[in-house]
Amino acid sequence: MREFKEFHNDDNGAWLEVFCYQLAPGEVEELIFLLNGARFTFQNIQEDALLARVEGDYQEIWNIMENLKEKGFSWSELQ
Repeated sequence: MREFKEFHNDDNGAWLEVFCYQLAPGEVEELIFLLNGARFTFQNIQEDALLARVEGDYQEIWNIMENLKEKGFSWSELQ
């Protein structure tokens, strides 16, 4: 699962946090490469899961979020 965990925007900028879990073998490495390219900072990496965050201005973070939607990321149904 590739999920957007949290998006925040205020006068100091914006940030986006993603949580990926139940990942197949090799998918963690694929996501590390993908998210590194978008300047994410990894907060936790496990064998089948990861948590990462990126900060910037609103438009930059919005563009990153739109690009990640094309890569299978979505908001959790529990939101």
